[in-house]
Amino acid sequence: MVRILAAALALFCTVLAGRAFATAPLSAGQAVHVLNRMSFGPRPGEAARLQGMGLQAYVAEQLDASRPDLLGETARRVHELASARVAAGPEEADDLARQERLLRAIASRRQLEEVLVGFWLQQKGGDALGPAAQARMADALRPRVFAPFSEAERPAAWCRALALWFVGSAPQALVTRMEAAWRQSGAAQKAVLRELFMSPEFLASASHAAKRKDPLRLLASAVRAGGLEVANAAPLAQAQRGLEEQGMAAWPGVAAALAQGRLPLAAEPPRRHRQASVAPPVRSVDRPGALVAPVTVRPEAPTPSAAAMAAAMSTPPLSAQAAELLKSEDFLRY
Repeated sequence: MVRILAAALALFCTVLAGRAFATAPLSAGQAVHVLNRMSFGPRPGEAARLQGMGLQAYVAEQLDASRPDLLGETARRVHELASARVAAGPEEADDLARQERLLRAIASRRQLEEVLVGFWLQQKGGDALGPAAQARMADALRPRVFAPFSEAERPAAWCRALALWFVGSAPQALVTRMEAAWRQSGAAQKAVLRELFMSPEFLASASHAAKRKDPLRLLASAVRAGGLEVANAAPLAQAQRGLEEQGMAAWPGVAAALAQGRLPLAAEPPRRHRQASVAPPVRSVDRPGALVAPVTVRPEAPTPSAAAMAAAMSTPPLSAQAAELLKSEDFLRY
């Protein structure tokens, strides 16, 4: 009994210490680390914003699934890509799925939700699937990404998996506190995540830059770091495919193209519209002397004005500081 009480007291003291640590002002390095792990990397000014609002408020903001995720033109583009993906053939569907997921990773205001989609895809075996199949699985996962854990799940296994994903290791003390949050909240995933993100282990300097970025995170974080707005994600999808096939040897070329503004991200690809023309009447094969009704032919072609606009618009080059950041070895880690 004495040992049990001592263990409970030690856990309580650890929780209090963790709360005090998490509510303390964040350093610039800690703010960047939080944004690297809970999002797809900081945009210009976001680290300072996080320092100003504090970790507790930021965690609450990211756990709020009622906030709109995508706004305006980005929401429209993602919707169009998703609709086109459903009707496309396999190769085109994979390309559209890459574009869709890149746009979500770059522009979603619910960054933690998108990071958790990646976590759940991994846990459900989605890593072995192609991009289009992953997108279909993500469509099903996204509405339930913050849902309570099933009563049949093993708390220790899931708490360990979450710690590995966000911290890079799974210290037993942290896993134990996450399990306690699981039991006390009735398996509420948000409570478990809150315990994780407010822990000293999550903010510890030993976990900073301890993980390597995959192609999706690398490209999304590069665009976010440069403060770029993306209207056309097709060049990024092509770059992602190259990184997946060639490995990180392809990154210096992609980084240089981004830094110099050689990837046409600023202008949407020309929209295709249908041009109607009427074919002349033809003689009927079945009824000699009769004419077949005119046939309307609708070939697809790019709108000239849209094509001209796309040619005129270009992505601005990044600042010298941002360009140097993309070249650094540190940027490959998060």
